[in-house]
Amino acid sequence: LLNACGGAAPRELTDARAAYRRASTGPAARVSPAEVHIANVALARAEQSFRADSDSYATRDLAYVAKRRAQIAEATASIVIEQQGQARAENDFQETQGRIAAETTQDLRQTQTALAASERTGAATEARLSAEQAARVAADQRAATAQAALAALAAVKEEPRGMVITL
Repeated sequence: LLNACGGAAPRELTDARAAYRRASTGPAARVSPAEVHIANVALARAEQSFRADSDSYATRDLAYVAKRRAQIAEATASIVIEQQGQARAENDFQETQGRIAAETTQDLRQTQTALAASERTGAATEARLSAEQAARVAADQRAATAQAALAALAAVKEEPRGMVITL
């Protein structure tokens, strides 16, 4: 239809149409519709100039501008999508860091509790050991005292086969 108006469209206009089609059907239409609208307006100006004078420099210039506007819309959409992805990644990172910190804090508390219980058990064991050692020392002293008293009453000798008491 456009060829009937005055010849083949210049390459710049064909490129501008293709760039606008990509922008209007891609993510740019959803993410940056204002930029896609600006590209549409620029393409309409180029099309109007083409209908008025198909081989003018103004048509080529307007087509070039329309192509660049469509590319700007796509680039803006890419930037916005990347920023959204980066924000999601940052949020995920913060959530993960918070969860790891909470888990680490909980593990630390559990370890501290276990350490305190172990220290209490160690102290109790040490107290029992000290009491048993004191009881053993007391028993040894009583045995020594008993042997001394027995030696005073009778002759006591230690032999390999055991203790020999002579009365």
